[in-house]
Amino acid sequence: PESAGGRPGPACFGLGGRAATPTDAALIAGRLAADGFAGGAIKLDRAAAEAALAPIAGGLGIDLAAAATAILDLAETLLAEATRLVAVRRGLDPRRLGLVALGGAGPLHAAGIAARLGIERVLIPARPGLGAAAGLLAAPIEIDTIDSPMQLLDNRSMARWADGAGVERIVTLSEPDRVDGLDLTIGANETAAALAARFREACRRQFGHAGDASPMVLRLRRVERIASPQVAIDDLPFPSREGPAAMARADCAIWIPSGWRLRPSPGQGAWLERAR
Repeated sequence: PESAGGRPGPACFGLGGRAATPTDAALIAGRLAADGFAGGAIKLDRAAAEAALAPIAGGLGIDLAAAATAILDLAETLLAEATRLVAVRRGLDPRRLGLVALGGAGPLHAAGIAARLGIERVLIPARPGLGAAAGLLAAPIEIDTIDSPMQLLDNRSMARWADGAGVERIVTLSEPDRVDGLDLTIGANETAAALAARFREACRRQFGHAGDASPMVLRLRRVERIASPQVAIDDLPFPSREGPAAMARADCAIWIPSGWRLRPSPGQGAWLERAR
């Protein structure tokens, strides 16, 4: 099943949704704590979730619990493979990285995704469900001017792009035989040769190789930023908990599988990690 969005939302929200969603499956599977969901603002309706999953379970000839588990397994496998693809394209081994769980449902699926990627622990920020909203409020306002010169990088073009103070220049460079590019910020008084060298190093990091030809300029952005006020997010402490356990917080839901544990981070947030 696919997400039903905020409206009508999952069937278990009681807002008119009828189609089964991963949230309904998580409730049936016991991974969502029905009490305290969204700070108590939403009372999850298990009967509605069961009615939504019934056609799927009946079609597969399995019970509701098995259907719910299958839905969650498929969803987390697809998320893990998408994450693996992004990492591999950048020349990174997911097993050597940590995972950050953002969003209201991020901590609900994080352990399952991490396990499929061979990742041992997940960082849950202090308020994962508020991250996007806080970022939107705190992000500076930008005034962009975009050019698409489609030319080889050289010092003459660099000189023509000179701007006054307070303007950031971001150039999208590509190897001549590629259609995708990488964004680099042009440093003050940087030469074309220095910028090309940084581009080749970035290509080696992300793609595993780099050519010797002069890079092609696909796009140039001139960005002027207007500062925004600082946004503070209060820290709601996390408890220590051994899995299996479902937790509901005001801004997110957390699932701690068997063999995993949740422990407060020395800073803000918490670590969800394999028990040792």
